Amino acid sequence: MRKTVLVVGDLMMNDEKFEPSLNRFITYKHRLNNRNIGVLFITYDDLAAKRLPNVSTKRLDVMLFFPYNHWNEEIERYDRDERIYGDLNFGEDFKKFFLMVNSTIKRKYRYHDLRFINPPTSCIIDRDKEKTYQALKRAGIRSPIIYRVKSASDVKGLIGKGISLYAKPRFGAMGKGITYINQRGCYTNFIFRKNRIHNRLHDYNWKAVKISQKNQSQFLKTLIDKGFIFQEAIYTPVVRGRKFDMRIYCIYNRVPYMYAKSTQAKNFITNWSQGGRIEKKKSFLKRAIGDKAIREAILLAKKSARALKLNYAGVDVIFDRKRRELYVLEIQSFPGYERGFKLMKFLADNI
Repeated sequence: MRKTVLVVGDLMMNDEKFEPSLNRFITYKHRLNNRNIGVLFITYDDLAAKRLPNVSTKRLDVMLFFPYNHWNEEIERYDRDERIYGDLNFGEDFKKFFLMVNSTIKRKYRYHDLRFINPPTSCIIDRDKEKTYQALKRAGIRSPIIYRVKSASDVKGLIGKGISLYAKPRFGAMGKGITYINQRGCYTNFIFRKNRIHNRLHDYNWKAVKISQKNQSQFLKTLIDKGFIFQEAIYTPVVRGRKFDMRIYCIYNRVPYMYAKSTQAKNFITNWSQGGRIEKKKSFLKRAIGDKAIREAILLAKKSARALKLNYAGVDVIFDRKRRELYVLEIQSFPGYERGFKLMKFLADNI
């Protein structure tokens, strides 16, 4: 073998199947073997217990999948402190875990030509919306402005100037815990009851509600105290009553697949997990923004993935309503597997 790929991931809860992206990737093991590349698999439990296999090849590439078990058992749980979804506690625990992953692998394979497909340090940055914003800014990539707010009155001052905002969990995903604030009101898919934010215990279809005027200050204060970011809302194009953003997959500086995520114009979250729709037909994007703008979005997505040193990434991009400016919303080092394109096959063939 000319090199080895070490795959790190978690089994599903029923212990019978891999998490979908991981499962798909493992099914293409033979394509790597056919190119004289060995494939080894361990779980994050193996890694934490330092049960790492010996590797005979000098070159070793490490492919990290999302640590679902650790996330569910140690991070997204609410019985040990007063955390709310995606807050600073989430970030600290996630960072600590991936620093352990980084040091453990580097110590074990210190005499190898070790290369991460997505470095653990980059995974830490991409999970942190504030650090991602700063990394994109240093690379000269436009992203919606994150405002420094210290009080509910700061937020209301921005709204009074005609600026609409998204308040987002700094360390969240899947469109959970999102709040939209404009001059008409404050809308969130959190539960807010008796002056406290309550966490939903499921991943999908977090229902949006309006926060009453009398409760807004306390609600916003909680978000600020928990480290949420307050980001400028960009008004995006509307196509047949639906607004959208783009998910662009970048694999080793190539873009094999992209699609639009859309929702009704009155809604403020496009994630399919929260009721949005994946527009798989290429005609949707062509009709919405045209071929030239699509090419520009692809170049921007590639630049963004390089800025975070990610060889496998899902980049979310939006246009403003006048179709003049492009913005990067987020970058995912663990983008979910989507039906409609053999993404894991493309990844395996390009490692």
